[in-house]
Amino acid sequence: MTDKFFESLLATLAQREQDYGPPDESHELIAEAWTWWLRAAAPRDGIRPMDVAAMMMLLKMARLAHGPTPEARRDSILDLAGYAAVLARLDDDNT
Repeated sequence: MTDKFFESLLATLAQREQDYGPPDESHELIAEAWTWWLRAAAPRDGIRPMDVAAMMMLLKMARLAHGPTPEARRDSILDLAGYAAVLARLDDDNT
């Protein structure tokens, strides 16, 4: 990998921390949300595609809880809506 790649990576990581806060804080919140989901909703025989969509929505909600920048907040809201649409499509496929 090139130095340009690592420079880009470091810039991206710095921007994400500015947008969403320190990764240890946001990942702790995401882990708590996913643990709750898996205990409450996931079947004993494995994680379904619907569970993945729901858990990605929880990830976006955890990011929103950290008070991101306006641009990052808008991006997370759009992603949240997108995952909700995916969840609805997967639910339709299973009915």
